[in-house]
Amino acid sequence: MRMTEIIQMPPVKKNININAMYKTALINIKSGQASRLVGLNIGAPNIIVRSPDMYQIYVFDQNKNPIFYAGMSKFHNGLKTGAVASSPEGRGQGYGWKIYNAMSQYLKVPLYSDSTQTDDSRIGIWQQLIKNFPNRVVGYNQVGKQDVNTHDVYQNLPSKDLADIGDDTRRQTLLLKLLP
Repeated sequence: MRMTEIIQMPPVKKNININAMYKTALINIKSGQASRLVGLNIGAPNIIVRSPDMYQIYVFDQNKNPIFYAGMSKFHNGLKTGAVASSPEGRGQGYGWKIYNAMSQYLKVPLYSDSTQTDDSRIGIWQQLIKNFPNRVVGYNQVGKQDVNTHDVYQNLPSKDLADIGDDTRRQTLLLKLLP
C-alpha cells in the first residue's frame, strides 16, 4: 500500500451555527449524555463537553457567547481532531492551536490530525504547533502505526477532488501527531 500525504481540502463554506451546537451540548449535559469538564488555560473563557466518544471545546466572548468550537474524537491512544468552527470574532486569535496544545497536555494523550486539512487548519493550527513545539509534533504513518518525520507529511501536498477521497485513502494518509 502506498502512503499518501495529508489531503489538502478547499475551505469549507458551510456556516456552522456554534450557538445551536452549544445549546445542544447543554441539553446533553442536563440529560446526562455528556459531562462538563474544567476549562483550558488558553487566555479566554471556555468549557469542555465530554460525551462517551467525543470532546467538544467551546470558547466564549466577554458576553458569554460561543465564538469558537473544536471537536475531537477518540483515536488510537489519543484523540483525532475534527471540525473547527469560528465566528468572525473568534478568527485570528490562535484558539485552534492553543486548544490542541492544552487538550493534549490536560489529558496527557497525543492529538492526531485528520487525514484532510483546509489551509486554515494547516497554516493556522498545525504549522503554529510545529513552530511553537517543534519537538512535540511528528508525522504518523497510519499503515505502519509509527511516527515519521513531519517533512514527509506535507511533501507535495496535492489538491484532490473530494469525490476521490474514500475511507481507504483516509486510512492510508499520513497524519500529524502532537505529543503530550
